[in-house]
Amino acid sequence: MLLLNKAPSGNVPDTITWDGDGGRVTSISHSVAATDVRAAPRTKTRNAAIDRARTFLTLVVLLHHSVIPYTYFGHTDPKSWIGFDCVVLATDSFFMAMFFFLSGLFVWPGLVHKAPQIFLRDRLLRLGLPFAVAALTIIPIAYYAIALRQTPDLSFSAFWWKTVTVGPWPSGPIWFVWVLLAFDMTACVLYRLSPTLVDPINRLSLRSFDRPAVFFVFFVAVTAIVYVSMRVYYGPNH
Repeated sequence: MLLLNKAPSGNVPDTITWDGDGGRVTSISHSVAATDVRAAPRTKTRNAAIDRARTFLTLVVLLHHSVIPYTYFGHTDPKSWIGFDCVVLATDSFFMAMFFFLSGLFVWPGLVHKAPQIFLRDRLLRLGLPFAVAALTIIPIAYYAIALRQTPDLSFSAFWWKTVTVGPWPSGPIWFVWVLLAFDMTACVLYRLSPTLVDPINRLSLRSFDRPAVFFVFFVAVTAIVYVSMRVYYGPNH
């Protein structure tokens, strides 16, 4: 028969073995130093698929802007090649929308863990402030060089004041920052109205794991219907 005696705190229990005759007792004491047993901290795991998608899209952006001066509609270099036109037309149709989509994947979970006003404050600091600084400094400097081609004696101070007061005041290559901020602000408003607003979409996306091919075909079909309808209604210039 095997019995376990309660050992002192921090030690492994003593093991006492009785023989079949009941006359002999063997006691084995396992005195082990007390150890601190704690659960291992949870490490943040990265999503490899999202990392690869972001890397791919970044390379697409570099490719797009590298060849666009040598396209028919680039109006930068007198030389052009139709192959570059095809590259630009193909990449321009999806890469920025895909960037917004990847960013949007983390917005709703962020609103779940943060109050909407805290989330919006963080977005204003991370997106709004850099956009304001760039729009007031970098963009006028960049477009001032273009303005000097038409008006060589134009001073930068006069150009800057005219830009911010009269216009035009282009946002240039940082346009996506204020668009992303507008999307985040819209998400904050929608979350305040209904925190469970996207639950049906989440349930639909979870079901796609069972039949990914069917979900992909359905997604492409819906996208094509919406895109073609808007293209026909608004025309190719919008």
